[in-house]
Amino acid sequence: MHRALLLTLFVAQAAAAADGCFNANSHASVVLRGVIENRPDQDQQSFTTWLNLSSPICVDGIAPHGVRYKKEVLSSIQLGIPRPLFRDWRSGGRLAPGKPVTLRGQISGPALNAKNETIGEIIFGIEEIL
Repeated sequence: MHRALLLTLFVAQAAAAADGCFNANSHASVVLRGVIENRPDQDQQSFTTWLNLSSPICVDGIAPHGVRYKKEVLSSIQLGIPRPLFRDWRSGGRLAPGKPVTLRGQISGPALNAKNETIGEIIFGIEEIL
């Protein structure tokens, strides 16, 4: 059953990326592989968790106020970790820095300001660790 689901996700992922890009905010689940990394924030008091991708991806979409955007070579993506997976992140589990992982989730596009400048990151919301 697990292999069938994985195969279905890979087929859906290939179809979604037919033009070479994943569409952000499409609510489609995609599978990404890479290595977990924690990066310090600007204030050096906190950090964000990223996935350094095994191979670069392209992401495009439409911002909330209708402006199209496209990141053609994305080699890492910020992670959104849901509460049920915090244990895997905090306890040095499967989401610990330096660990290779395969994740299923959804891509959300960055926020843009009124001048169409990016003011956020593209985020990968984790649904499952495969």
